[in-house]
Amino acid sequence: MTTGFKVLGPLEVWHDGVRVPVPAGRVRVVLASLLLRSGEVVAARPRSWR
Repeated sequence: MTTGFKVLGPLEVWHDGVRVPVPAGRVRVVLASLLLRSGEVVAARPRSWR
């Protein structure tokens, strides 16, 4: 079981070789933000997400 993320270009999520749809809007922005800050502590509600 593997899960992969592509953040260069459009955000993509892959699980076991199958592309998983990521809804547009805030969910996509939050997921991309968390992926780009991997290994860092992230505030629960940064000002930029409000």
